Amino acid sequence: MAASVRSVGLSFIRAVQRTAGWAFLLAILGLLILFGLQFPHNLKLDAWSLIVYLHVWGDPVVREVGSWVGVAWPAPGVSFLLPLVLAFATWVGKVALDAAFNWLCRMVATPKKRAAEEEAGLVEIAGLGRVPADSEHARKELLKRYREIEDALKASKRKSCAFLSIDVVGSTQMKHGEEDTAIAATFQAYEEMLKQTFQQHGA
Repeated sequence: MAASVRSVGLSFIRAVQRTAGWAFLLAILGLLILFGLQFPHNLKLDAWSLIVYLHVWGDPVVREVGSWVGVAWPAPGVSFLLPLVLAFATWVGKVALDAAFNWLCRMVATPKKRAAEEEAGLVEIAGLGRVPADSEHARKELLKRYREIEDALKASKRKSCAFLSIDVVGSTQMKHGEEDTAIAATFQAYEEMLKQTFQQHGA
């Protein structure tokens, strides 16, 4: 049931992403055409219905944005670049929106994938993503990070400190056959209990 809800959610997110992506691309194309129309061109182009609609819908937008920065449109001078700048800003917005949608898709798809990865013994290493815990590459990377931390500690002011590492033995078997929400709630409660204990003792 949870997997089918996630699948529907992912399909919906992807559909919205595609629709928004096409809208952004059309806006970028329209702005680039407005920029190009400022150069000498065949006057018959201006009579095309597409160009007429583009002026009707595009010019007010460019004019409004230009008024925010004190630039008139259409006018000679720096306003010449205004559609080009807006096209670039729209492209940046599209890239940011795509990144947000991709992050959202990962968040929706993660529970099933993460459970499978944990079952396969994968660990998260910054810069590498999720890799097998017992792989040669993971060991080398962890050793490199350990040396970096060791060097940083040696360079810093010496002080006494303690390090606590906790491993929940048999956690994979504990999760087997349980609902994702029950697993998440249990481990969240466990983490909260540890945080509370650490805060009480100034850790």
